[in-house]
Amino acid sequence: MPKPEHYEVAIIGGGVIGLSLAWELSRRGRSVCVIERDQPGRAASWAGAGMIPPGPAREFWPAAEPYEQLAGLSGELHRKWHELLFDETGIDNGYRESGSIYLAEDENTTAALCERQGRWQQLGIEANSLSESQLANYEPVLAKAASSIEVPGESQIRNPRHLQALVHACKQDGVRFVLGTEASGFHEDDKRLMEVKAGDHRIVAEQFCVTAGCWSGKLTGKLGIKLPIQPLRGQIALLKGAPGILKRIVNVGSRYLVPREDGRILVGSTVEEVGFNARTTNEGIAGLLEFVARIAPPLAELSIEKTWAGLRPATPDGLPYLGPCGDLENAWVATGHFRAGLQLSTGTARVMADAMCEKQPEISLAAFSLDRQSLRCEV
Repeated sequence: MPKPEHYEVAIIGGGVIGLSLAWELSRRGRSVCVIERDQPGRAASWAGAGMIPPGPAREFWPAAEPYEQLAGLSGELHRKWHELLFDETGIDNGYRESGSIYLAEDENTTAALCERQGRWQQLGIEANSLSESQLANYEPVLAKAASSIEVPGESQIRNPRHLQALVHACKQDGVRFVLGTEASGFHEDDKRLMEVKAGDHRIVAEQFCVTAGCWSGKLTGKLGIKLPIQPLRGQIALLKGAPGILKRIVNVGSRYLVPREDGRILVGSTVEEVGFNARTTNEGIAGLLEFVARIAPPLAELSIEKTWAGLRPATPDGLPYLGPCGDLENAWVATGHFRAGLQLSTGTARVMADAMCEKQPEISLAAFSLDRQSLRCEV
């Protein structure tokens, strides 16, 4: 039998949530082990487009919902983490305040967009209506729209670079990685987790946190906790364009265009209930290209450089699960962020680390509690 390895915190899941929490805890002096079934950040985190919609500044938090507060905190921290990660690793994660444009294609979506604009303005987020001529001047490749709104505060990050920076920073701060093996079993004693088994490893820790995205429910199920997380596939196409052909992120409902500085443009994304099937399909990519041709006709002439898909962890009410895991005294979860994993990763790391270090989080975790939906069950 292998000898146990001892840490203060064991994190199960090495996506952007797990890596962010590991780095935050390691910077607070905790010894941390990350257990990841594949390579760090290779599932949903790597496959995302890296958009960071703006959240409310702290002065507007009293009027904001908990999710909006988390978005505000995350946006604030992304600006700081960009500099911290670069200083520590020399890796530029691509954080840029590129701004965005939100488009509506008909009367129904115009009404929804106007309502969203009103909410942004209530929370102090700049959101400016654009005339037809302004839209054409800002982004000449875009077709006419029923309505359009500019949101200057929206940012973006290059997902692979950000994950690479987090892994490097974690390793430099002493985080231990156990890779290529799944957490296969837990040992409990008197409402406390004692250890997790992963391949040939026995990880003993004072605290445990499940951050395994779509696979989190499988893990908590071993602890008798039902966690209703559903994988939803999102397909993305990468177009090869010229620098400056599109300057701002473009959002149209659940679809988007994300321009990179080198001229490449990410086109996303589908939302499909296909279980754990992360393969791209001809139909899915064709739908994305049809979207491009409709929204930005000149971009339809660009060649496809690459396509991929990721599985997003969705919850029934759209809120992530953050907080204690059932009635276990030293077990936590941070999962179910759907398409906002990277966006909310910094804020999630901050509030979860606060809670795990017995410090009052800046944002109440009550709205994100497992108690709202999960049930203790017989294993």
